[in-house]
Amino acid sequence: MKHYILFLPVCFAFLVGSGDAGINKLNSFTPGSKWPDNNRNHINAHGGGILKSGDRYYWFGEHKIEGPAGNRAMVGVSCYSSADLYNWVDEGIALKVVEND
Repeated sequence: MKHYILFLPVCFAFLVGSGDAGINKLNSFTPGSKWPDNNRNHINAHGGGILKSGDRYYWFGEHKIEGPAGNRAMVGVSCYSSADLYNWVDEGIALKVVEND
């Protein structure tokens, strides 16, 4: 029985923090505030654009890093998806930076 007691909190934490399901769903914009994704990280899609496919929106933009190298392409193009334009799911890097040899 001890295995089930330890396992249930881990499963619950995963389900609450995944996908569009979140504790703090947004229903309005707040100019000047950080805009969190489903992982509660600030959305990182600079100079981006939004496309709609079916009932989902996709936001593509350059992933920037902190520090002096932040204005150079270091990571690639991020992708986020949303059903309502308020709440965004981090879909990962759509186009990765590749070093030329």
